[in-house]
Amino acid sequence: MLSTEYFDDDYVEFAVYENGKILTRHVPAEYEGLMQQQGDAKQFIRAFHMDISDEETLKKIFEVEDCESSVYLMESILGCPIFGIDSDFPPEEAPNRSIIEEFRNRN
Repeated sequence: MLSTEYFDDDYVEFAVYENGKILTRHVPAEYEGLMQQQGDAKQFIRAFHMDISDEETLKKIFEVEDCESSVYLMESILGCPIFGIDSDFPPEEAPNRSIIEEFRNRN
C-alpha cells in the first residue's frame, strides 16, 4: 500500500506498507522539523512489482526536492493517480507517462 501525505506544496511523504509494516518512506524536503528522508528505490520496485529498469529513475526522482514535482513524477512512474484525488470525481485514466519519459531524457 502506498500512503501519501501532502500539505500546501510544502510537505509530501510517500510511505510504502506491506502487511501493516512500513517498508520505506520518502520525504523529499524538510518541513517544520519533519526531516527529509531518502526512499529505498529497491523497496518501491519490489512492493509495486515494477520493472527493475526503473530503479535508477526512482533514485533520480528521490533527488527532487520540490514537493509538487515529486508527486507528479511518482504518479507518472507508478501509473497511479495521487494528486488532487476526489472521491466524488475519481480520475478516469492513468497519469500521463510522458512526464516520466521527459524526466528520464533530461537526466
